[in-house]
Amino acid sequence: MNSTLRLIGVAAIVLAVGQALAQPVIDGTRDGSYYTQAAVQNTQTGFGDSNLGVIDFANGSELDNVWYYRTATDLYLFIGGNLESNYNKLEIFLDTGISGDNRLLGGYPDVDYGALNRMSDDGNGNGLTFDSTFKATHWYGFTCGGDPLTTYANFSEVKSVLNGGVGYWLGMGSAGNGSITGGNNPNNVEATINNSNVAGVPGGIDIDAGNGQSVTTGMEIKIPLTEIGSPSGIIKASIIINGSGHDYLSNQVLGGIGGGDNLGDPRYNDFSFVPGDQFITIPAGSTTETLAPNGNTINLGKVSGGDLSSLAADDGNALTVCKFIVPSQTSPIVRMTQTYTTTKPSPTAVELDVKAKLVNAGAFKIRGFQH
Repeated sequence: MNSTLRLIGVAAIVLAVGQALAQPVIDGTRDGSYYTQAAVQNTQTGFGDSNLGVIDFANGSELDNVWYYRTATDLYLFIGGNLESNYNKLEIFLDTGISGDNRLLGGYPDVDYGALNRMSDDGNGNGLTFDSTFKATHWYGFTCGGDPLTTYANFSEVKSVLNGGVGYWLGMGSAGNGSITGGNNPNNVEATINNSNVAGVPGGIDIDAGNGQSVTTGMEIKIPLTEIGSPSGIIKASIIINGSGHDYLSNQVLGGIGGGDNLGDPRYNDFSFVPGDQFITIPAGSTTETLAPNGNTINLGKVSGGDLSSLAADDGNALTVCKFIVPSQTSPIVRMTQTYTTTKPSPTAVELDVKAKLVNAGAFKIRGFQH
């Protein structure tokens, strides 16, 4: 993002902020707002390679890539690929850094016909187990099917009911539209799918060398951070395609499993035995940044002392701009443009700290600009 500062007259300041990256539109198509690809699939899909190319129906399931976009209030995930329109399940487990379960123990809220409990310990010491550094704290489930196609989304804390865990059906929606209605969606989660992908990984069980890299349609979800405890640190996400009854894991996991057949009953799977990480890591984002200008153009006036470096701090080293030509009495004495570049992908506010004074009738001294 570029921010432009114009100094007009002797004391009037106008800040014109260049266009920042827009927040993603939840429509199942990855747009330019996503700036980090977190993982690419490394395994062919054992759940069928969809070849229909239509937005609202797929005859196979695959996870080709995942991108994220994080703001101070929301987490956006784009998951390139397909979800077969037979009510196969997209399971998204989050680790937000609080106390969570590395192995699904059971006793969780009864959401989506016992989804979490079907993957959990049945009393025999089993239960879906994640990598040793991943402890699930929250879960989102997404599925689609019917004619016309309808999507369904669910949420639960990965916390037993006895310990206060809550979960609910978020609602239903349609292909290409993130709006979810008809359920309990207090934080306004958005989710949808565009099933038109025909590229990505082929069908099979072998290692795949990056065919999913450039897939730009698939599943997309916006998660308000308030719903998952407003984490300020890193967030981890394990993303899996499961069968329609939450009872048969595919070989489609992000990060990938490095080749291999479908995983089967989730209760008997332990990702800590699979090489690499079967999750992605979304770093914490700082909400503030202090900048000095990296560009300075004198639009009206003439520099009589100092330069761009003089604007870096209020240290006595000042940029002095003199009156040069004033066409009329109402024209500014000086006008200049300051340019700032931030590393933040989606700044929501800009503050300016300006130290300046009128030296004499013809000179204006600026001692420091901070954005």
